[in-house]
Amino acid sequence: MIGRSQIRDELGRKHCSKGENCKHPRGPWLPEGEFARRSAAADGLRWYCKACGQQYKVTYEKKRWKNCLVCGEPARTRFGNHCTECEKQAINNHRRTQGGYICTWSPEPEWRGGWFSLTDMRFMLKDGSWPEGSKFDHMRRGEVLEVVRVVGPQMIEQRLENVEADC
Repeated sequence: MIGRSQIRDELGRKHCSKGENCKHPRGPWLPEGEFARRSAAADGLRWYCKACGQQYKVTYEKKRWKNCLVCGEPARTRFGNHCTECEKQAINNHRRTQGGYICTWSPEPEWRGGWFSLTDMRFMLKDGSWPEGSKFDHMRRGEVLEVVRVVGPQMIEQRLENVEADC
């Protein structure tokens, strides 16, 4: 019995399994170089030609793609829920909750909602950059450890003070 991967014509060309629907411009009878390798096949080649394989891959991947949960664009990332830009934003938002400080209130609106690492906070406190009275949530592993505020108006005098201690 001859398997379909072993069918050849008198010129030694192989027949693509897609038959008359073959996507290759030269039709279904093609030289062996137009077929991808497959070690499990009897002749070591796939049943369909490279052109049909490429067409199938494009069609299958379009069906497989989900839309981004945020913006609706095709989600072509390893997680499959976000497009590339939205995934970057999601990763940054996740990192923000893992360690550092989030400004919850400040007399200067541009500071509100900003995230700062422990190193950033130390540097800016030494520099005296924070407006006095600014409040921060100290975050670690997605939880708020403490709520702190900036005390001291000038350089070197600024420090963080626990808000709950004032009550």
